[in-house]
Amino acid sequence: MNIKYVVVDNCARVFSNKGLTTRPLTDNLEEVLKQENKIELIEEEIEKNKVQIDKETENLGVDKKWIFSSLPFFLVVCFLLLNGSITKDFVMVFSLFSSSIIGFSLFLGGLFNYLNEKKQIKNMKMQNFFFEQNLESEKNYLQELKDLEVLVNQKDSPNLIDIDTISMRRKLAECKEKLNYYQKRMKKFYHMPLTEEFKKELYQNGIDAEIYEDYVEEQTRSLKK
Repeated sequence: MNIKYVVVDNCARVFSNKGLTTRPLTDNLEEVLKQENKIELIEEEIEKNKVQIDKETENLGVDKKWIFSSLPFFLVVCFLLLNGSITKDFVMVFSLFSSSIIGFSLFLGGLFNYLNEKKQIKNMKMQNFFFEQNLESEKNYLQELKDLEVLVNQKDSPNLIDIDTISMRRKLAECKEKLNYYQKRMKKFYHMPLTEEFKKELYQNGIDAEIYEDYVEEQTRSLKK
């Protein structure tokens, strides 16, 4: 990630988290450095989501075991509690009642985690679909910037110039939140086209309506399989 740069000997000394590099001084250098950071942030987010998806998918298997193992236990205990032959034994009734509470709690906990993890996986898959679709266009834009570079002469400057990444991270976080919000509304469009009004809403919120439509179509095809 590009962090700062300084002009020395009519070149730019660029400081990044990978070390120091020297680049020709061009009229759009700062824009190029910012665009490189944007691409790196998107790639990092894609990779982070992939790791998290694998982790959450593994957790789904664990939660399934909790659900299927605790539910029968809970049902058996409830059956014994309803059996009048043991109602006279207070200790037995209390033990069974406590066991039923534990079993039901395990069942609910496993079910809650399972549903929450499935939701998280859907959200991250949708995010990656958008990021991967957008990544190519961002790389193309970076190449356009480089093709338009013009070498410039500039006196040495002792001032370090910061490359802003805070606003990029904030915008990326906002984009993820919006995608999560629209993931909830997706089922409405499985069997109907997106209205122009909704497409306008997507664009106003920084979401590419065409990519959203492509994702809906992909999800619809997967449901038909």
